[in-house]
Amino acid sequence: MKTRKEWVWMIVALIVVGCIRLRTTLPPAAPAAADLVQPLTMDELYGGVPAAVPAPARTRAPQTRATPDEPRLIQEGRVLYLSNCAPCHRPNGEGNLNRFPALDHNAFVTSQAPAPLIRRVLYGRGVMPAFAPTLDERDVAAILSYVRTAWIEDVLSLVPPIAFLVSVHFRKRAPSRRYPYGFRRLPTLAFLIAAVAILILGLYMFFDAARS
Repeated sequence: MKTRKEWVWMIVALIVVGCIRLRTTLPPAAPAAADLVQPLTMDELYGGVPAAVPAPARTRAPQTRATPDEPRLIQEGRVLYLSNCAPCHRPNGEGNLNRFPALDHNAFVTSQAPAPLIRRVLYGRGVMPAFAPTLDERDVAAILSYVRTAWIEDVLSLVPPIAFLVSVHFRKRAPSRRYPYGFRRLPTLAFLIAAVAILILGLYMFFDAARS
């Protein structure tokens, strides 16, 4: 019959082996939000290049004015906004006191360089959730097209379409979106559990030896 010490050794060994197994069988961890999308320069956003650098070959030029698909995208964005964003930012974009900022006439929303806005929607911040795992490229482009045009008159002459810029960000993301971003924390958690188990074993052996 096994002694108490042998049972402790067996349990700790099982915990350590299980944690190592978890570490080796997990899917590749999704990079953190800061790694998924690197900050884009104005050259990358709108196709411009410094005068001293030859223009690289591009397979698709950035959009600078509304396309025939833009009105349809905005209408799709309105529906998606009401179901995904309006509970916090309100249907009229006025926000909710100091907890959820207003989108109506918000310079951050209508910026000529909207890379930070795109990253905010994709990866969230603070109480705002990340929508990259649940919305596809067109959905994100539609929502942002809507919020950038919904409350400003003649906005298409002031705010460039954003669909192409969203596609740029999606191409820069990690290729796999199958796993929640929380997976990247599991390997660290597994080793933490193993370390705690080993620490408990060490303390048990120390006090057991002290008693004897």
